[in-house]
Amino acid sequence: MFSISSTTTSQVDAGTVRALRVTTLEPTPLVRGIPAIAQSGLPGFELTGWNGFVVPAGTPHAIVAKLNSAIMRGLDDAELRQKLEAAGYEPAPHNTPEGFAQLISADTERGIGIVEKAHIRLR
Repeated sequence: MFSISSTTTSQVDAGTVRALRVTTLEPTPLVRGIPAIAQSGLPGFELTGWNGFVVPAGTPHAIVAKLNSAIMRGLDDAELRQKLEAAGYEPAPHNTPEGFAQLISADTERGIGIVEKAHIRLR
């Protein structure tokens, strides 16, 4: 099964489940000692979850920029980063609203491609 580290790390640490690989391109410090699928015969394999903030379309750029700036300052806070990492989250590097929109678009396109290639249909 695929699962996010924030929900499984405690089970891996307790020995109730065994982690086989991580789905990041490189091993992650969140799950130490577990190799990446991309390094184990499937080069380029990456499947990561993410969280982000979105606003309604048409929100003035000045407001978006102010929100982005505040969020980036928050992610720079050492105490917050430590709490996120302790909870199993790896804060992403700084991003712009445009960069985040590109991430959403690329993930959507990748998901569509997977569904089409696998011939997945809704009933």
